[in-house]
Amino acid sequence: MSGREQLRRTFDDDAELYDRARPGYPDALVDDLVALTGLQPGDRVIEIGSGTGQLTVPLARRSLRITGLELGPGLATIARRNLERFETVEIVTGAFEAWDPGDQRFDAVIAATRSARAGTSSASRFGATSGSSRTPRTSTSSCSGRTPVTPR
Repeated sequence: MSGREQLRRTFDDDAELYDRARPGYPDALVDDLVALTGLQPGDRVIEIGSGTGQLTVPLARRSLRITGLELGPGLATIARRNLERFETVEIVTGAFEAWDPGDQRFDAVIAATRSARAGTSSASRFGATSGSSRTPRTSTSSCSGRTPVTPR
């Protein structure tokens, strides 16, 4: 396994610890993401790298239909456990690059990360693209904090 592949799988090494230690996303930030992308209840979302569901849960609470793609089997197992009360969420174990969406259409593609930066509190970074897409891999735009993403 290459160094890059090892790095991609790092968080799965101790998925339970990752789930306990990683901070969630503030509701105000998730509200901004939903508003900026124009998502409505019932819209279909792909979340790339859903981890254990720190962003997936608040998105599911907003009645979005979510397909979460998670590379790590341990992280995916915990995500399924954390999301079992939401019937409109599916967690798929595997790499986004290898995933075949078939003829499914989605309203947005979302990827997020949260990290502690020196001298600041935790900062969140979202990448999102919205609009109906049969193959959602075509474009991305990013936002950090309150910078707009591509609206519908």
